[in-house]
Amino acid sequence: TGPPFDPAAPRPELLNLSSRSLTSSGHRVVIAGFVVEGSEPATMLVTGKGSSLGDFGVPNTLADPTLILYNSQGQEIARNTGWLTHPDADLIHDSGFAPSREDESALLATLAPGPYTAILRNLGGLAGNGLVEVFDLGRLVGESGHNRLANLSVRSHVGTGASVLIAGLVIEPEDGRQRILVRARGPSLLEAGLQDFLPDPHLRVFNQAGLVIHQNTRWRLDWDADRIEATPFAPADDAEAALILELDPGQYTIHLRDTQNRSGIATIELFRLEE
Repeated sequence: TGPPFDPAAPRPELLNLSSRSLTSSGHRVVIAGFVVEGSEPATMLVTGKGSSLGDFGVPNTLADPTLILYNSQGQEIARNTGWLTHPDADLIHDSGFAPSREDESALLATLAPGPYTAILRNLGGLAGNGLVEVFDLGRLVGESGHNRLANLSVRSHVGTGASVLIAGLVIEPEDGRQRILVRARGPSLLEAGLQDFLPDPHLRVFNQAGLVIHQNTRWRLDWDADRIEATPFAPADDAEAALILELDPGQYTIHLRDTQNRSGIATIELFRLEE
């Protein structure tokens, strides 16, 4: 049995991604990526939390977290430190997903379809545990159109002991059962110039009751290896992890660590597979 789903996680009727990890400087920041699918702009809320994580027993929380949002060309399109300074602070508050502390950050943006990257860090380079959350607000308030979050990812430094990389996923009831491929990358990050990669990633997936529903180390050893290889998302390195999940609506938590308790940079990536 694993830990129950974080009580700070967003409400279950909204599809979203969250990720908690130790944030520092350089490459050791939390990077959350997401893709807006569809043909129309979508309203997204991204939050960056630090001090409020202490309310849930998380030690060494990130001070003054800053969120920076980039488009697919790598251009900065928004940033925030202290969500009450955001021009749309009232709307962020009214969404029901505003950070509970004034020193935490939030960005509310209407985004055209395409890929985006959010980075969470302390601008002074201070280290601490931080949480990035991405909310599809448009779907929550019933906006028309067929936009949705897809191909969600997070990259950060994975520590030892309890300092694992944690990602959370919520599937809303109207979406029904979803087929999701979860991929953990470590060694293949060397191709991107990251020397400090996680050598042997191990994935565990928990349901909201805290029960492990699937886990994997070395994806070719998974019973779904053939199906994984038939997708465009199979890991490039045999030492990496992947699994395919059939998930009912609800909340799920994904933990990533090294099998031998080593540290390094790694990613968790989620891909929605078509039926």
